[in-house]
Amino acid sequence: VLGLSGVLSHTAVYYQTLREAVIPRGTSIKRHSACIVLKSGCYSINAAPGSGVCREARRGACGWYVEENSIDSGRHEAQDNGARDSTERVERVREATCADSTGNCEASACNVQIGDKLYCSQCRTGFVPINGKCAAASSSQDKCTNAAGTGDANTICEKCIGATFMFKGGCYDSTVPPGNVICSEVGSTAGQCETCADGYFRNSNASPTSDSCLECDPTCLTCSAAGESGCKSCKDGYFLGATINTAGKCIKCDNVDDTNWKGVVGCLKCTTSGAANTPATCTECQADRYLKAKVGDTAETCETKETCTGGYFPKDESTGGNKCVQCSSVSDGGIADCSECSLLPSASRSSATLITCPALLIVRLPLQNEQSEQFQCC
Repeated sequence: VLGLSGVLSHTAVYYQTLREAVIPRGTSIKRHSACIVLKSGCYSINAAPGSGVCREARRGACGWYVEENSIDSGRHEAQDNGARDSTERVERVREATCADSTGNCEASACNVQIGDKLYCSQCRTGFVPINGKCAAASSSQDKCTNAAGTGDANTICEKCIGATFMFKGGCYDSTVPPGNVICSEVGSTAGQCETCADGYFRNSNASPTSDSCLECDPTCLTCSAAGESGCKSCKDGYFLGATINTAGKCIKCDNVDDTNWKGVVGCLKCTTSGAANTPATCTECQADRYLKAKVGDTAETCETKETCTGGYFPKDESTGGNKCVQCSSVSDGGIADCSECSLLPSASRSSATLITCPALLIVRLPLQNEQSEQFQCC
């Protein structure tokens, strides 16, 4: 690895904590070998600063740049609508704290985020990253060696041994944190992870000298490939914009701007329809909205308290989200056979729901034991 410090001085302004590089106008960038070649040299993707520019090298080229950013005539732009996800990722990095307290992590190299913490990718001379923290290289040969497997590694792990696996310059144990966040099973091949945990996918070029698991896009729960279009399932707040059993991108539950895969205005949690041009199914609305269940061919909607009318009334729920309930739904506090109802202010406590059904001359009042009782008006 050549000129590791050069990129800091005359090729890029490198924001280590944000894990991205901003390239000045006119800088030429080429892809070469297993490294990223900038003006000042060749950089490993397993250690800073190269790890901040490229996530994954494929057949001698960078196949996935950090933040999925494109660089064109000096402009640093997010692809598609990735700016929002990039911002969310930056916020997570800002909130993270460095787990290595040994004092032996190389300056600005505590840059591997796993969960809510940052781990070391490169240590000072004589030390190597084991489970993201710097340990003496001489006492770590059962986990981390040089590339040939014949002696100590230095500053970064070049080969992982035994039940450990490689991840961003260090060797990790899948049975303890943070390794178990990345890998769920190491398998029978020494130095490799066999089954990657949720949020990661297995590198097709996995080996004891390269990363076994690669990160999914931050919106993915599980994925089969890098980038936003490689998701197989999504985290809460997103749904998969793809047909059944295919990979795709995760879309915000409240996003209605996508041409083929639409969410629901005001939706917090949802499930995919699995079919293009069919909206996602909302299962919980945002805090100020009320979920109105599907009736016939009418899809679920998230109503405001003011729009939850016309045979419905708003019901606040402490768990599972608020509901826009049919007046006749007895199980949700409605009145049997009531087609139109009104919500009255509580006389006993602010959380109580009182409704009246004018057509039936019935008022349903909540009692102190959270049960309810109907009163027939004379």
